[in-house]
Amino acid sequence: MAFAYIFNKGRNPNSRQEREAALDIGLKLDFSEEAKTLKRVEVKEPKARILAVDDEPIILDSFRKILVVAGYSIDTVEKGRELSVSY
Repeated sequence: MAFAYIFNKGRNPNSRQEREAALDIGLKLDFSEEAKTLKRVEVKEPKARILAVDDEPIILDSFRKILVVAGYSIDTVEKGRELSVSY
């Protein structure tokens, strides 16, 4: 419970809603021309841009949800070989 308090302390509820909306929009965009499994979520004024690579889609889904709500833009792919296509 202490972690949840610290994690949420000082949060602007409107910012969280904006980030959650960005998550919904970002997951509906089609980046298949760049890389087959690439999913990108952009947030307004991100703290940083993160690239996550993991072969388990559920892990990548968790990363996206957690990091976008925390204020980060994120790209995810399931295979490192796809990076040469999109980056």
